[in-house]
Amino acid sequence: MSFTALSRVERTIRRCDVDDLVAIAAALEIPPHFLLAEPRVPSERAQHSRRSPVTQTGDPLDH
Repeated sequence: MSFTALSRVERTIRRCDVDDLVAIAAALEIPPHFLLAEPRVPSERAQHSRRSPVTQTGDPLDH
Protein backbone atom coordinates (compact mmCIF):
# COMPACT_ATOMS: atom_id res chain seq x y z
CA MET A 1 0.00 0.00 0.00
CA SER A 2 1.42 3.37 -0.96
CA PHE A 3 1.76 6.29 1.42
CA THR A 4 -0.81 8.17 -0.67
CA ALA A 5 -3.33 5.34 -0.40
CA LEU A 6 -2.80 5.06 3.36
CA SER A 7 -3.21 8.81 3.77
CA ARG A 8 -6.47 8.73 1.82
CA VAL A 9 -7.79 5.90 4.00
CA GLU A 10 -6.81 7.83 7.16
CA ARG A 11 -8.58 10.95 5.91
CA THR A 12 -11.64 8.87 4.86
CA ILE A 13 -11.21 9.95 1.25
CA ARG A 14 -10.65 6.32 0.24
CA ARG A 15 -12.55 3.31 1.56
CA CYS A 16 -10.50 0.69 3.39
CA ASP A 17 -11.06 -2.64 1.62
CA VAL A 18 -10.17 -6.05 3.04
CA ASP A 19 -6.91 -6.05 1.06
CA ASP A 20 -6.02 -2.69 2.61
CA LEU A 21 -6.86 -3.95 6.09
CA VAL A 22 -4.60 -6.97 5.63
CA ALA A 23 -1.76 -4.79 4.31
CA ILE A 24 -2.03 -2.37 7.25
CA ALA A 25 -2.13 -5.23 9.75
CA ALA A 26 0.94 -6.84 8.14
CA ALA A 27 2.84 -3.55 8.35
CA LEU A 28 1.91 -3.26 12.03
CA GLU A 29 2.75 -6.95 12.62
CA ILE A 30 -0.67 -7.67 14.12
CA PRO A 31 -3.57 -9.92 13.09
CA PRO A 32 -6.13 -8.07 10.90
CA HIS A 33 -8.95 -8.68 13.38
CA PHE A 34 -7.11 -6.50 15.94
CA LEU A 35 -7.91 -3.50 13.74
CA LEU A 36 -11.62 -4.31 13.91
CA ALA A 37 -11.88 -4.98 17.65
CA GLU A 38 -12.99 -2.52 20.31
CA PRO A 39 -10.06 -0.74 21.99
CA ARG A 40 -8.91 -2.43 25.20
CA VAL A 41 -6.34 -1.81 27.88
CA PRO A 42 -2.89 -1.93 26.24
CA SER A 43 -1.42 -5.39 26.34
CA GLU A 44 1.97 -6.20 27.80
CA ARG A 45 3.22 -6.76 24.25
CA ALA A 46 2.17 -3.27 23.21
CA GLN A 47 3.77 -1.73 26.29
CA HIS A 48 7.05 -3.55 25.63
CA SER A 49 7.08 -3.26 21.86
CA ARG A 50 10.45 -3.63 20.18
CA ARG A 51 9.59 -0.64 18.02
CA SER A 52 10.27 2.87 19.21
CA PRO A 53 7.43 5.41 19.19
CA VAL A 54 7.73 7.90 16.36
CA THR A 55 6.27 11.27 15.52
CA GLN A 56 4.05 11.89 12.50
CA THR A 57 7.17 12.81 10.54
CA GLY A 58 8.71 9.43 11.36
CA ASP A 59 11.35 10.83 13.73
CA PRO A 60 11.92 8.88 16.97
CA LEU A 61 10.52 10.43 20.12
CA ASP A 62 13.08 11.51 22.72
CA HIS A 63 12.69 9.69 26.02
